[in-house]
Amino acid sequence: LCGFSAPVKLTFDQSRRELAFLMSHDSDGFNRWNAAQRLTVLVLTDLMAAYGKGSELAVDQQLLDAFRILLTDESLDQAMVAKMLELPTEQFLAELLPKPVQVDAIHHAREALKRMLAQGLKNELQQVISRCPVDTEYHYEVNAVARRSLRNVCLGYLMSLADDEATNLCQQQYHQASNMTDQLAAFRALAHSDRAEKTLVIADFYGQWQQESLVVDQWFMVQASSPQNDTLENVKALMQHEAFEMTNPNKIRALIGAFCNNNPVNFHKVDGSGYSFLADQIITLNKLNPQVASRMATILTRWANYDNVRADLIKQQLKRIKAEPLSPDVYEVVTKALNQ
Repeated sequence: LCGFSAPVKLTFDQSRRELAFLMSHDSDGFNRWNAAQRLTVLVLTDLMAAYGKGSELAVDQQLLDAFRILLTDESLDQAMVAKMLELPTEQFLAELLPKPVQVDAIHHAREALKRMLAQGLKNELQQVISRCPVDTEYHYEVNAVARRSLRNVCLGYLMSLADDEATNLCQQQYHQASNMTDQLAAFRALAHSDRAEKTLVIADFYGQWQQESLVVDQWFMVQASSPQNDTLENVKALMQHEAFEMTNPNKIRALIGAFCNNNPVNFHKVDGSGYSFLADQIITLNKLNPQVASRMATILTRWANYDNVRADLIKQQLKRIKAEPLSPDVYEVVTKALNQ
């Protein structure tokens, strides 16, 4: 099926071999992307199961070979290839897969798959980056946009290896970029790594763009969505930064909202620290901006999607919030959540 003007969900069984073939050879771009997503989800499901059993994680050779075809076929639309190479997000997987959400398994399976693909396709990824050089002068043109998209996806894969070679590539792109797309992609790849070089880049990015409020929002968002273990402490420190204002909804969304919505592995840590942090901010915001506080509180309403330990921790924080003198907006969200 192809050529529909709106999405059509058709459920039927296809083997991995069939999906890999469609991904590599279908004449319809959407079908190729859809096959890539379906095959990747199947592989991730296997990796999640292996993670849960404590078994060794291994990449599916059919997926690896299909990705290799995408990277080496220069006749393909580069924008389409970039989309096909993007792994499903942790949030998407949490919605798609059966409940309760397996927070840690999803994260570790996805990170492991990204690393294994980068290891197995390192030469091909480097070749794509070589043939999609950083633009010395920015110009908006369809092919240039596609090149940037593909280059930045490949750069993200290589940076998952966190080796010197990938780090140097990121630093070069960061400093040579003639547009925000390329600079932000390199900045994100470095900031989300555990490389020491990221400290200077984080400071440099703020120094370069501190007068541009919307770019500073991106600076906050990138740091708040980092998968590194110290992200919550970093978010708390950034709340004391000169550019952050608890009275500015955009800054709240960029820092606190990004951490709670875009960083599942850290927000949903089984020690409950993420939930406690959000509850503290909701209680504070209830007095400053009840509308923003109520929107932030909706993040805690999905407790039933999680395992009993996490669900109980979330409900504890909802009860703590409810014990405060609340605005009508926040009270409604919290009481409905507790009455589920």
